[in-house]
Amino acid sequence: MKKAALKLKPLIIAVVVFVSANCCRAQTITIKGKLLNAETKLPLQNATVIVTSLSGKSFTKAEITDTEGAYIFQIPGPGFYTIESSFTG
Repeated sequence: MKKAALKLKPLIIAVVVFVSANCCRAQTITIKGKLLNAETKLPLQNATVIVTSLSGKSFTKAEITDTEGAYIFQIPGPGFYTIESSFTG
């Protein structure tokens, strides 16, 4: 009986690692923030915020800030990204 138990341990560990790896692959990350005017500290409404991946994956997403200057992005997962903003007014 001990031999059977020893043979199952590596299999169980392999299944746990495989399941964990697949869970991480499907992970999304939330990036949120708020844009404020540097001088007045008031929210910047209708500003454009762009997130672009630097890790070789083709990912770019743009959002417009709300009345409170807030933005939120759902991105595909961990990596290196740039966040750029622009405002006309």
